[in-house]
Amino acid sequence: MHVTEDEKRRFFDALEEVNSRYGKALKRLAELRHYQPHLLARTNAMTIQLRTVESVKKAIDDFKSKFLNEQVSQRIQLTPVYRARSTRGEVVHWPDQYEIAWGRSATSGVYLHFNEDDLLLYVGKAASLGARLACYYIHADYPRDRSCKVIDARLEREGGSGIRVIPLDDDLAFLAPALESYLIYHLDPPLNTQGRNRAIVDS
Repeated sequence: MHVTEDEKRRFFDALEEVNSRYGKALKRLAELRHYQPHLLARTNAMTIQLRTVESVKKAIDDFKSKFLNEQVSQRIQLTPVYRARSTRGEVVHWPDQYEIAWGRSATSGVYLHFNEDDLLLYVGKAASLGARLACYYIHADYPRDRSCKVIDARLEREGGSGIRVIPLDDDLAFLAPALESYLIYHLDPPLNTQGRNRAIVDS
């Protein structure tokens, strides 16, 4: 299905409007919490809830229902998790091909890192998913040792171990920045430094 320039323009206009409305609501929440400290604990619990896999899937579904038609929505799917590092300490081997872990590694898309508890840590976009994710995890000593080695200090510190991606076909690649921004804004991944909602971050 071909996406026209007019459809792209209407999509970005609608996305800007939704983010504006959501931002105003969270700003008001921050103002209320300034005068009512007892709301702080509740808000911190909310940020944890935002990072669950169920919340991630809901945010993706919300994005699709608000901005995309049914045909395009069916082509945007979150892959199952690939656990790059075990939560039980045993050795995890890096796959021979990126496709095994992430599917269509040469395509663009959005990738998501999770910790051992399957809570969201980071959301990013990439023109090539396989190449980008290789910046975070590599073979320890390929080909002799295919055990997984984390090379990103922030992921190592936060216990990053799980990877999920949303691959995008060439004609939908323009959606990657918008989808990335939407998920960061609404889910508040702790390792993202740009695009987070200040009403949540400041909690």
